[in-house]
Amino acid sequence: MSQLVLMIAKIDKIDNPEKMTELWRQSLPAPDPAEIKPEHYLDEMESQVEEIGWTAMRQLLVEQFRQKQTEAVIEDGHDTLKVASRMGVVYLPRQVCYLPNSEKHSLPGNAGLPEHEGQVTTRGLQEWVCLLSRDLPFGTAGRLLGWVAHEPEIVAETQLRRWIGRHGALIRAAEKAEVEKLEQRPNLEGLQAQLQASEKPRRPAAWAKELNAAVEMTLPKDIGTMWLNLIQSLQKG
Repeated sequence: MSQLVLMIAKIDKIDNPEKMTELWRQSLPAPDPAEIKPEHYLDEMESQVEEIGWTAMRQLLVEQFRQKQTEAVIEDGHDTLKVASRMGVVYLPRQVCYLPNSEKHSLPGNAGLPEHEGQVTTRGLQEWVCLLSRDLPFGTAGRLLGWVAHEPEIVAETQLRRWIGRHGALIRAAEKAEVEKLEQRPNLEGLQAQLQASEKPRRPAAWAKELNAAVEMTLPKDIGTMWLNLIQSLQKG
């Protein structure tokens, strides 16, 4: 019986595509007609393909990173780096190279990585952290991240809070730089504020009902209009 195989291979010369070096392979389970149940077969097949697909994507990321280090002259083992990504956790094998002239070791793979101490988190996963944590509690956001990345504990709640704080600081710094640039102008001629009045209130945050009620009682109903009028009056000057 024939069987499907998913394979990652390397072509050394693009003009000779028939000569390939196999890097990784995994076979898909062969269907057994005696065990097929119509009400479950499609769902089980979907789960199998999804699981193998995620495994293949993680391995492809590792092999692509490994290609960058093929020019090492003197190899002296590997130093594995843990990376949290949208495809789950992968371990990149950084080639350790020995430099005879200086009697030092180096990691050429670090040239393709951001500054880090220990684990690296990809930008894509950081974006998911910020988007989910905008409207959801940190615990819920962490569970959803694990579900989407197929890695239950992809980001600890403590690390999730740190990423939110770090990106918040970056946004504040960008806003400050923009304000300082505007303050250096003699006037605001030619600039148009991108403002939009909110006609219907934004849905309440994912807080307890009692807290939402307290916020509604404390803040004025027309707070959006108040801010709009204040900004417009400041621009007029």
